Amino acid sequence: MNAIFAPRRLALYALAGLIALALGYAFLPTRVIVDTVPVRVAPLQITVDEEGKTRVIDRFSVSAPVAGLMRRIDLKVGDSVKRGQAIAEIEARRSPALDPRSRAEADSRLAAAGASLKTAEAKLQAA
Repeated sequence: MNAIFAPRRLALYALAGLIALALGYAFLPTRVIVDTVPVRVAPLQITVDEEGKTRVIDRFSVSAPVAGLMRRIDLKVGDSVKRGQAIAEIEARRSPALDPRSRAEADSRLAAAGASLKTAEAKLQAA
């Protein structure tokens, strides 16, 4: 019985050997083509080309003592500003038409101011 299966075994061994050789050849390291240059001593120069973030160290708040509409600012980001230089112009709001409630508030303020003036004059005469 061994004699009949001998050629089959020999063929299986040969096939396994060929597969092993093919796998070994497939995983052999390959040559890599590189560029070579002679080494020389020179100053090192490195550049970094990336985007960065700017952090504000001193934050300033600009305010106005009157209410109004601010006109467009002519300065660009990063422009320097000198002391006393106008940064923006504020246009005063137009007076809205007085409705009855606003008119009554204005009249009461006027009356309160008149009363304060009379009180101050009376204190002045008493002194």
